[in-house]
Amino acid sequence: MLNLVPRPKEVSETGADFATKGDIAVIDRVGLRDASVEQVVDALNNKRNVTAKVLRRKTLPKSGKYVVLQTDPENPRLTKPQSYEISIDASVTITGRDPAGLFYGVQTFKQILCMSGKVIPGTLIRDWPDYTERILMYDFARQQHVRMDFMKEVLTRLAELKYNKFICYLEGRFAFKSHPTIGPRGAMTPSQVRELESFAKRLHIEIVPHFNCLGHDEILLNNPLYKHLAEDEWEPAQFCPSNPKALRLIKDLTRDIAQAFSSELFHVGGNGASQLGLCHKCAKAVERKGPAALYSRHYLKIFDHLKNLGKKPVMWADELLVHREVAELFPKDVIIYDRHYNGSSPETVRFLVEQGFSVTVCPSGSAYKSGTVSYDIPTRNILTFLPDAYRLGVRSFCITMWELYHGNCMQNGWYPVALAADAAWDTVHAKLSTGHLRSFQRRFSHAILGTTKTSFFDYLRLLAHGEGDLYRTMLAYSSEFRRAFFSDPDPFFLYLRLSRDLKTKDKQRWSRFFRKAKRLLAKAKGEAKSGKELFEMLDFPLMMLHAGYRRVTGIQAASDLYRKLYTKQSTLQPATIRRGLARCRQLIDGCASDCETLEKRLVAIHRDYGAHWGDVLQMRRHAAHFKTYARYIRHHERGIGKGVSLVEPSALYF
Repeated sequence: MLNLVPRPKEVSETGADFATKGDIAVIDRVGLRDASVEQVVDALNNKRNVTAKVLRRKTLPKSGKYVVLQTDPENPRLTKPQSYEISIDASVTITGRDPAGLFYGVQTFKQILCMSGKVIPGTLIRDWPDYTERILMYDFARQQHVRMDFMKEVLTRLAELKYNKFICYLEGRFAFKSHPTIGPRGAMTPSQVRELESFAKRLHIEIVPHFNCLGHDEILLNNPLYKHLAEDEWEPAQFCPSNPKALRLIKDLTRDIAQAFSSELFHVGGNGASQLGLCHKCAKAVERKGPAALYSRHYLKIFDHLKNLGKKPVMWADELLVHREVAELFPKDVIIYDRHYNGSSPETVRFLVEQGFSVTVCPSGSAYKSGTVSYDIPTRNILTFLPDAYRLGVRSFCITMWELYHGNCMQNGWYPVALAADAAWDTVHAKLSTGHLRSFQRRFSHAILGTTKTSFFDYLRLLAHGEGDLYRTMLAYSSEFRRAFFSDPDPFFLYLRLSRDLKTKDKQRWSRFFRKAKRLLAKAKGEAKSGKELFEMLDFPLMMLHAGYRRVTGIQAASDLYRKLYTKQSTLQPATIRRGLARCRQLIDGCASDCETLEKRLVAIHRDYGAHWGDVLQMRRHAAHFKTYARYIRHHERGIGKGVSLVEPSALYF
């Protein structure tokens, strides 16, 4: 059985076996300009005792072993776009209906080569995608610094999973030529766009820009130079659609982006318009004609501007679904992205399709403020949303990877991305069932990790939701946990707001959880023969949970001990009080040490993947805060017996 991701439609045994040894010619019959030829050569040369060479010719040699790469748009067996056929016998022939189909055939052949031994059994594969557009949206807006080497790794992996579009969610993370004060250091530059596009084009991936043209522009509008363009200057998050200067700025910024990206598509956002009608002018407009008219008036101007730039607008469906009359006012050549992150939404898809829009459905791989790794929610989301939308005639999907900061990184999100690729390619057979999930996990493990074991998924499941109701004893899987850990300036927030006192039984359960998780991760790493990069940061969520647990239990123990010392200080010997304070200090120092350990890993995430430097600074601040409290306790520890009394517990958050 071929354990491939995505799974091919038709596989049958036929012909002689193909021996992967000796000299093998790679014959390019069409003069390919993409990465197909070099990828086949590299994959063959990675096999022991194989030497591959390239021949660019239309006729086949009379002898020897070869891998033929060709296109045949007239082939009656390849009637659908992006379809391909692989015939494996004494030699190999990969035929695509078009260059994209041939490239996807190469990706399948590469997986077969990686999993095979010295011989590949004779096989005939015919395959095509159910969703013709397969898109990933990458969130650069959380102060991501563009790391070109890593972006190329991401694009290469996406190509292997047969994605064909990549959306750069930018907000203000672009070096704007017309307004250079907006794009900060580390933001994407036009030269990086050109480099990324050149690399992606050879992988049959189109790079598409995303810039919010109304809401979700908090960072940009908090800039003092542009705050006056916000709908609400006290809480600047959305442009004022009645301010002509705001429209002028949006046009300038979108023009800069449009000139940098060669794609015909331009995503204009459209969600996050909750402040609509707050300013005086907008309130009058809403009172006269309603919020839908104000929203439509603004975006119709944006659409005309983009069309003058030769771009086709794309936008989120959020406001069209809240104010459904907007759908009647918008031109039908606008592509609508309908996103739902919990299960499916046939009703909204049906509404948008009936309105005459081209619809892209959007499940999520990494949701807003997710606690640790994403597992249960995206699994249910992908395996219900994609089949439901397909039955309604949708043939385009986009998986969104939000919030790539606060310890979240793309390397830990390949499970939902691969699952979505698999479900979008073979949607007819995709379903939310134990059998389908086991099939996918077996194929993923074999094709990506080079193992028949599935400990990788056992670890993800455990990390995602713990065991039973364990997570309820400490809100470690809530969005507040991540906020407290990475956003709140007070390092005691986690203890004061998000936890209750853990009983001995709860502590024992958490200890067992951490031991089990560490064993599973070590086991999964040991089993994997390939895909090692998927494990590079997979220990970080566990480190974060463990540090959170130690912070809660450490402060709890220090608090209990300090309160006892405080209430009984008049009856205790100074030596006893000093020993107690020393223990309190050790517990607080342990919290500081955890922060420093996490800081080192976050520096690596920033260096290698471009993650937000603010996460590093947050851990540094928390460590300093804990150390200050430890020094304060040390002061009392040294002063006991010398006239120094213990302060009230509340003064130390105890």
